[in-house]
Amino acid sequence: MENDRSMTDVQTYYTTSWLSFSAEALVFSFSDLLGGSTLLSISLAFAFFSAIFLASYFVGLPAFL
Repeated sequence: MENDRSMTDVQTYYTTSWLSFSAEALVFSFSDLLGGSTLLSISLAFAFFSAIFLASYFVGLPAFL
């Protein structure tokens, strides 16, 4: 039983990471297209990454999606 739980945690972590980095890349691209500064795009991307990661950690990924 314990092994099943840890596998689920690992899958959730990798799915969350993938979603976070996708959102980060998306924000970075749009900010770049709109002529925003690089520092602003990095800050926005990091904020998205943090928000998605924290939401999935506290609420759980299935509930978040």
